[in-house]
Order: sequence, then C-alpha cells, then structure tokens
Amino acid sequence: MGIWIAGRQVALLMYADDIVLLANSQDELAHMNAIASNFARRNRFQLNGKKSAVMSFNTTAAQKARCKVRRWKLFGEKVKVTSSYVYLGAIVTEDVTS
Repeated sequence: MGIWIAGRQVALLMYADDIVLLANSQDELAHMNAIASNFARRNRFQLNGKKSAVMSFNTTAAQKARCKVRRWKLFGEKVKVTSSYVYLGAIVTEDVTS
C-alpha cells in the first residue's frame, strides 16, 4: 500500500501525533483507514475524525466527485473531504500543478 515517491513506496507520514495515510485509490485508503482504526481500538487510544480530512490529489474530476460522495469515517466519526490541507505548516492542494 502507499504511493511511490523518489523510488520508494510510502504508505504514511508521521510526526508527533499526526499521521497522513497515502494511498493509490479510495479502496486502498479505506482499507488503510480500517487498519488504523482497528489498531487504535486494540491499543485503547482514540483517533479524531473531526480533526481529519480526506483529499484526492492529481486525479480526474470523476474520481474527485466519487471521493466527495463517499462516506468517510475514522474510528466511527465522519471525516470531511477537502481540496486543501495544512500539514506541518505546508499547504497541500488537490491539484499539485496549480
């Protein structure tokens, strides 16, 4: 699972208590999300869906539309779909060419 960056497959980025899951498809992201939620339950810690977001970047308009209508949840909480996200002070947008 994950995306290829500079010749390496990267599934997630972690810093302190922040985690970014990187997936090649919505189904892969849903699977990674389920793994993270199950791990949290087994180890008795909470994930916060309200502080989380799903973003589809460098994809087609149809893929972005499918992402927006899908019901995303993390640890049972609804997760919003966004067109930009701030991670460690860097703004990431859904279209890296713009």
